[in-house]
Amino acid sequence: MHPILVTITALLLSNFPCAAAIDSLNAPSSVKAETDFVVSVNPDPEKSASSDPHFTEYRVYLAISPPGNIKWTLEPVCYLINSSAISITEFTVQIPASVGPSGPGFYAIATQEFGARGDDSDITYSDTFSFTGDTGKWTQYELEDDMDNDPDSTPCSAYSCSKQCSQKFYSETRNATTIEDFHNTYSGWLACPGTTYRSWDYLLEQYWKYRNATSPGSDDGGPDTSSSTPKSTSVTKSATTTTKPRSTISALTMSTSTSVSGSSTSTSTTTGSTPSPTKSASGNIGVDLFVLMSALSGFAALLYTL
Repeated sequence: MHPILVTITALLLSNFPCAAAIDSLNAPSSVKAETDFVVSVNPDPEKSASSDPHFTEYRVYLAISPPGNIKWTLEPVCYLINSSAISITEFTVQIPASVGPSGPGFYAIATQEFGARGDDSDITYSDTFSFTGDTGKWTQYELEDDMDNDPDSTPCSAYSCSKQCSQKFYSETRNATTIEDFHNTYSGWLACPGTTYRSWDYLLEQYWKYRNATSPGSDDGGPDTSSSTPKSTSVTKSATTTTKPRSTISALTMSTSTSVSGSSTSTSTTTGSTPSPTKSASGNIGVDLFVLMSALSGFAALLYTL
């Protein structure tokens, strides 16, 4: 993968942990596409010291690990349920047939918790399960590299569209040298039905404001906005149990806090049609831009040592 897509987990992990209130997930050993199935949630017993009781809601994801890709272990790629109350211990979902091909061990359910403070928990995974009844295929991009779409902005009904966009512009992002090399891919994600990304112009504007504020006068082709004040670079810790860090382009899209909005339901059969959570404009855009700027400047490797 091109250095511009270096992952940011090490940077996020440098902050204080947020333990999960969910201890484990139980999913069926075999799941058929477009068919309801039940997943049970096991809360942290006795609300022990490892639990963080301030979390009030959680989001449910589909996690994928394509075969043969040693760079991509299990990770969330899209959401199945936008928001559920932390008190709900069983939910019903179905997986769109278009997400990928049948097979054992490539798919799992994942959850991440959120609370009033705007931070999030570790990610909890079910065991992997066999998937049948599919209509999807692996893309070259998935098999060779990392999927970089933001799962919080991507309902699972839009995952096939998102990965096809990544595949279409794979040569551009693989050989990227500037942030503009991601424009076509990002525009494709934005056009996928149901996704909730911010506009490219907004992200680009914030990016150059931050870059010029931290490196005024740099000859990198961006507008001179050195008088702009960068947003805060404080972050909350991302999930320690995430097995593959999210990329910098994904981090840029996940530019604000991931607090959940909307009412919770005990049972859902959504396939990603629910809008992703409203995200506060006072979130972590500064951090994401800082990380992307670092990668573009050639300091990506340093993130692993933070």
